Amino acid sequence: MVFFCVLITTCTFLGFFYFWFVMISKAREDLESRLLKEAALREVEKRRLREVEEAKKQLQRLLEEERQAKRDEEIVRQLQAR
Repeated sequence: MVFFCVLITTCTFLGFFYFWFVMISKAREDLESRLLKEAALREVEKRRLREVEEAKKQLQRLLEEERQAKRDEEIVRQLQAR
């Protein structure tokens, strides 16, 4: 009788630890999966940011070219007016 009580207690004890082992493993897997997804999203956002920054630089160059063209036109007008 004592043997069965010890056996049942041991099985219950092992079952309890197995349950927590499985739960912790699942939580770890879920966390790893979430971290991988977030890392992938960060990479996408970094790429988008680089694209936006490059577009901004291109627009700034175009704006400066336009300003220079207007200055050149003004210089030509002034020279022609003489």
